[in-house]
Amino acid sequence: MSEVYFNQISKQILSSNSSPQRFVDFQAGNYELRPDTFVSNQGKKRLSKTAKIAIAIGGIATAGVAAILLHKKINKPTIEKAQKAFQEIFVRDDISIKETEAILARYKEIEKIANDEEYIQALFAFAKKNFGLEHTNISLKIKDLGKAIGCSDGVGNLTISSKAKRKGMVNFIHHELRHSKQKDIMASVDMDRLGESLFQRAPVQKTLKKLDLYKKHYDIVKQHSPNLSEKQVSEVAMSNVIDHLKKGLLATYEKQGLGKIKYENLDDDFVKALFKAEENYVEPTLNPIGYRFNFLEKDARNAGETTQKIVKFFSK
Repeated sequence: MSEVYFNQISKQILSSNSSPQRFVDFQAGNYELRPDTFVSNQGKKRLSKTAKIAIAIGGIATAGVAAILLHKKINKPTIEKAQKAFQEIFVRDDISIKETEAILARYKEIEKIANDEEYIQALFAFAKKNFGLEHTNISLKIKDLGKAIGCSDGVGNLTISSKAKRKGMVNFIHHELRHSKQKDIMASVDMDRLGESLFQRAPVQKTLKKLDLYKKHYDIVKQHSPNLSEKQVSEVAMSNVIDHLKKGLLATYEKQGLGKIKYENLDDDFVKALFKAEENYVEPTLNPIGYRFNFLEKDARNAGETTQKIVKFFSK
């Protein structure tokens, strides 16, 4: 399956509440820019008691992976704590105290940029550099998005509204680029498994069955293998469709530059957690609790919020 064909049908897949990275869509002015907010403060639905209990249980359940989270709360940032946080967030053990001071100084300079668009461009470029993603083609576009504030496309590219406010922008950009870092790490470890993970999700397969491509393969398999049961025909047809689409997805990842470099000294538990979370990723519209406690989202949320706090503290 060609990359062109994959790009044509990917919109159907990515718009079906089953994308690898949820489109981030905020209503302008209704609340602070936060990657994980999916209801506004205005008219926000209150969680039922049952939902609150479920979230509490989920919080307890996720405590088991706390040891491998790349984030620790920083109450009173110091240069040493900032260095440690940057090493973990950017997955860069090479960051020294001296470089930490230089990074903080540059963030402080960026915060002083008066023009909003120049500010966003500078912040994105510097964050991309810090994450070690300069080998990728991950890009930023700034344009009028109507009521939306910003979104990501599942392969790392960001689009931010020309009307976006600065508040929370450090959080948003570092949250999304942390997702890009996660994907780059997985691509470098096992590109094929990364591609397979998207298509193995039940919601995605449900969407694939609506495609003409699936129906075509289903008819071919049924015609050439009349002795197979309906379930077997469906399984073979789905396998063929996934094989074709995965080639297009992997071509897209490679074109984006993901997986080009090899990471050294990666924590095995961290890598396992990334792949498990990728394979079990669920959209907030389908399961808001599962989405919030998915490791990919917890990890990116920690990265964005921690960086926001450090930059704010040292930019005073």
